[in-house]
Amino acid sequence: MGGDITLNSQVGKGSVFIVRLPLKAGEAQAVQAKDTPRQVLRLQPGQATCRVLIADDIEDNRQLLAQLLGPVGFEIGLATNGAEAVQEFEKWRPHLILMDFRMPVMDGHEAIRRIRAMPGGKEIKIIAVTASAMDANRQELLKIGADDFISKPFREIELFHKIHAHLGVEYVYAEPPTAAAQEEAAELTPESLAGWPRDLIDPMREAVITADLDQLLAKIQEVEARDPRIAQALRRLAEGFQYQRLLDLLSTDGVH
Repeated sequence: MGGDITLNSQVGKGSVFIVRLPLKAGEAQAVQAKDTPRQVLRLQPGQATCRVLIADDIEDNRQLLAQLLGPVGFEIGLATNGAEAVQEFEKWRPHLILMDFRMPVMDGHEAIRRIRAMPGGKEIKIIAVTASAMDANRQELLKIGADDFISKPFREIELFHKIHAHLGVEYVYAEPPTAAAQEEAAELTPESLAGWPRDLIDPMREAVITADLDQLLAKIQEVEARDPRIAQALRRLAEGFQYQRLLDLLSTDGVH
């Protein structure tokens, strides 16, 4: 962002971090309210089958994407490294690959190069899933053949938007939450989760502490079966990166 970070540290006394950003004050009226993102329920009927290959060496990441896309109506294939992604492309011919880049055996860079060189490889859509936020790295991804990228941690609505943009698929959306439902979600308190088992609460709290949005959303998915209303409220907080609020809600008091 054109700024800099400096550090002054003294043993036994502490450290001072200074962040300088060349920002200018904006006008309040320039901030436009955005519509609340609508939850995708399923693919609109009458569309051709859409196959999505998920290539990631971390099982939790694969399962998170599979749990998001499978119930909506996408056919899902899984690969644990770039070599498997190349094999699955040749055998299964997916319409889209969600490609992680740091994988063993063969990384995402090499996998994309090989797929693009194969028959039909130029037509498939490939979205890079990367933890890098650097513009230079993103430009490199596009240069080697990725059609787009999603930065980790990603938001569910962003994933569906990217798929729509590249494949043209259409969705059936949930009705926007009523004012009463929004007010009810805002009133979610630690007592709302009182008595919930630790093996459900503790992994969510750990994911918040480590800022692991992928893991957090996967655990919130497990809450869905127990209480869809609470799951929706937790998901809204997670996707809004309201980690302190989540830590307050996931207090271990009253949990057993």
